Amino acid sequence: MLEADILNKLMEDPTVVAILNSQNGTVNVYNGAIPKSAPTPFIPAIVLQGGGTKYFYGADGINRFHQKTLQFDSYANDYTTALKVSNTVRELLQEFSGPLTNTIVTGSLIRRDMDMPFEPGEGGYLFRHLLAIEFQYTENN
Repeated sequence: MLEADILNKLMEDPTVVAILNSQNGTVNVYNGAIPKSAPTPFIPAIVLQGGGTKYFYGADGINRFHQKTLQFDSYANDYTTALKVSNTVRELLQEFSGPLTNTIVTGSLIRRDMDMPFEPGEGGYLFRHLLAIEFQYTENN
């Protein structure tokens, strides 16, 4: 599954780990949302969300080639850190191609890279930066 492979790639990258390794000893990369049970402090953090998947059809039915957009929301207490986290993800995944555990990525394209409105956080607001990347891939099954 593409989301699991990309999540693992983020959590295994030394640059991402260095930026996100918080005082609680965890790498703050989450799938879908930051869980309420996350150890504090849970920022800076990356939240990965899957978008729509495009399936391609041929004479034999659905092709194994897919396109999927994944959204990476970077959260931090200040703008500079949120942007630094997002830029680290972009540098790791832009124009990425190659085999992962369950998928073979044949290409990736940046679709959106933008600041987002403040998010309510503990004792104030959090800065958020959105990065959307479209991946072209096949699954290894």
